[in-house]
Amino acid sequence: MADKKPFDQAEYIKAYQQAFRTRVSVILNRKYDADIIEHLERQPKKSEYIKKLIRADMTRKDNG
Repeated sequence: MADKKPFDQAEYIKAYQQAFRTRVSVILNRKYDADIIEHLERQPKKSEYIKKLIRADMTRKDNG
Protein backbone atom coordinates (compact mmCIF):
# COMPACT_ATOMS: atom_id res chain seq x y z
CA MET A 1 0.00 0.00 0.00
CA ALA A 2 1.36 3.42 -0.94
CA ASP A 3 2.15 5.93 1.77
CA LYS A 4 -0.63 8.49 1.94
CA LYS A 5 0.44 12.12 2.31
CA PRO A 6 -1.26 13.79 5.31
CA PHE A 7 -3.82 16.50 4.58
CA ASP A 8 -2.19 19.92 4.59
CA GLN A 9 -4.86 22.52 5.31
CA ALA A 10 -2.56 25.47 4.62
CA GLU A 11 -1.66 24.02 1.23
CA TYR A 12 -5.34 23.42 0.46
CA ILE A 13 -6.28 27.01 1.37
CA LYS A 14 -3.42 28.40 -0.71
CA ALA A 15 -4.44 26.36 -3.76
CA TYR A 16 -8.10 27.39 -3.34
CA GLN A 17 -7.21 31.07 -3.11
CA GLN A 18 -4.97 30.88 -6.18
CA ALA A 19 -7.72 29.19 -8.18
CA PHE A 20 -10.76 31.21 -7.11
CA ARG A 21 -9.77 34.55 -5.62
CA THR A 22 -8.24 37.80 -6.75
CA ARG A 23 -6.97 40.49 -4.44
CA VAL A 24 -7.31 44.14 -5.42
CA SER A 25 -5.78 46.90 -3.36
CA VAL A 26 -6.22 50.66 -3.46
CA ILE A 27 -3.81 53.14 -1.95
CA LEU A 28 -5.51 56.13 -0.36
CA ASN A 29 -3.75 59.29 0.76
CA ARG A 30 -4.69 60.23 4.34
CA LYS A 31 -4.51 63.92 3.46
CA TYR A 32 -6.30 64.04 0.10
CA ASP A 33 -8.62 61.04 0.47
CA ALA A 34 -9.61 61.53 4.11
CA ASP A 35 -13.29 61.77 3.22
CA ILE A 36 -13.16 58.44 1.39
CA ILE A 37 -11.24 56.77 4.21
CA GLU A 38 -13.69 58.06 6.81
CA HIS A 39 -16.70 56.87 4.81
CA LEU A 40 -15.17 53.47 4.12
CA GLU A 41 -14.29 52.98 7.78
CA ARG A 42 -17.98 53.37 8.67
CA GLN A 43 -18.93 50.43 6.45
CA PRO A 44 -19.31 47.17 8.41
CA LYS A 45 -18.52 45.00 5.36
CA LYS A 46 -16.08 46.89 3.17
CA SER A 47 -15.77 44.25 0.43
CA GLU A 48 -19.52 43.94 0.04
CA TYR A 49 -19.91 47.71 -0.02
CA ILE A 50 -17.26 48.16 -2.73
CA LYS A 51 -18.64 45.29 -4.84
CA LYS A 52 -22.15 46.74 -4.57
CA LEU A 53 -20.90 50.12 -5.81
CA ILE A 54 -19.07 48.53 -8.73
CA ARG A 55 -22.07 46.42 -9.74
CA ALA A 56 -24.34 49.50 -9.57
CA ASP A 57 -21.91 51.36 -11.83
CA MET A 58 -21.80 48.41 -14.25
CA THR A 59 -25.62 48.30 -14.39
CA ARG A 60 -25.82 52.05 -14.96
CA LYS A 61 -23.35 51.85 -17.84
CA ASP A 62 -25.11 48.83 -19.37
CA ASN A 63 -28.46 50.65 -19.28
CA GLY A 64 -27.09 54.03 -20.37
